[in-house]
Amino acid sequence: MLALHEEHIGYLVVDRAGEPHFPRGEVELIAAFASQAAIAIANARLYNSQIEQAWVSTALLQVAEATTQATEVSEVAQAVARLTPMLAGVDRCAVLLAEGDEFVINAFYSDKGAVPAAEPPLRFAPADWPQLQMVIETCEPLVISAPDLDDSMPADLRRLFSEVVILLPLLAKGQVQGLLAVGQEAGESPFNTQRVRLLSGIANQTAASCSINLSRKRRG
Repeated sequence: MLALHEEHIGYLVVDRAGEPHFPRGEVELIAAFASQAAIAIANARLYNSQIEQAWVSTALLQVAEATTQATEVSEVAQAVARLTPMLAGVDRCAVLLAEGDEFVINAFYSDKGAVPAAEPPLRFAPADWPQLQMVIETCEPLVISAPDLDDSMPADLRRLFSEVVILLPLLAKGQVQGLLAVGQEAGESPFNTQRVRLLSGIANQTAASCSINLSRKRRG
């Protein structure tokens, strides 16, 4: 067994053909090798974790810089939609903001470039989109894969996305004020914990910047 500080890391399996058991000296050697292997694996994991943490922090800093420079909510949405595919490695990104009982697409960007805003803007009601209603109720990210996309996502929005979509709430004062929707092709890098954490950070920064701009607009 590979273990470090009583934490189980894995197993080292060895075989010695033609012998019913290992001599004591070899057992001690194998045990020492297993101990060194456990230390090396733990160090590699720590190193990778530190690299990923630095990557997330750097990406979120870029989003913060871009959104704090924006003076309008529409500029925040456009900046986030443009930066998210590049920073998170997704194919496309849409920013939807709440207007009354509906959610309106304020910006959309794909790996093929910016997409002109629809006229009139695309609007979606939670009652017509079960997954949106679920995100509003749980305030948690939701990953949707085909065929669920075809079954419930509104057709106008479905045309903008491909095989896998993750919906992240834009939370302000405990309320869902919008939605960050990102998508990619099936078979690409999965939405693992690290990527979801990055996307959640982007969503939080987006919500904060939009809230600040809306408050500034009301005061002005």
